[in-house]
Amino acid sequence: MKYFIPALIWAIVILVLSLISVNRIPHFAWSDFIALDKVAHIGMYLVFALLLNAGFYCSGRKERRVREYVLFGALFGLIVEGLQYVSHTGRHFEWADVAANTLGMYLGVWSFIKSKNNFKICGLFLKKF
Repeated sequence: MKYFIPALIWAIVILVLSLISVNRIPHFAWSDFIALDKVAHIGMYLVFALLLNAGFYCSGRKERRVREYVLFGALFGLIVEGLQYVSHTGRHFEWADVAANTLGMYLGVWSFIKSKNNFKICGLFLKKF
């Protein structure tokens, strides 16, 4: 379980940042913010996928389950978007965000699989927890 602590912490960070009131976000021109928003979604979920993969890998589960990991992240992103829809924070549900979250998960899983340093990840970072 200890290997999943970083992924759990990151999931909480995603949830908090996704549900924070839009009144607390600095004002941007929407045309500039939309592209930045999608890049942020991809980046947040890419890191989430890397942390989840590292947790599974370091806990002894070495098989690559790309579909399951991507679907898990996509479902988490869908739930977060749903919470935005029902919350009163000025945020709303966007399918484009769900797509960006899913792409980020896929890129994170792919990056982890292509990495030749999986053991270093376990030794340098996750064993600290």
